[in-house]
Amino acid sequence: MSSLIATRDANGKIVIQHSDPSDDAAPATQHGELPRE
Repeated sequence: MSSLIATRDANGKIVIQHSDPSDDAAPATQHGELPRE
């Protein structure tokens, strides 16, 4: 099972982080980042 965590970075952007137990070795990339409006 994977989970999604939505956080805000220092610039106030919303960052969607994917958490998957079978993919723990992957670098923490900002995937699904939404442009700030």
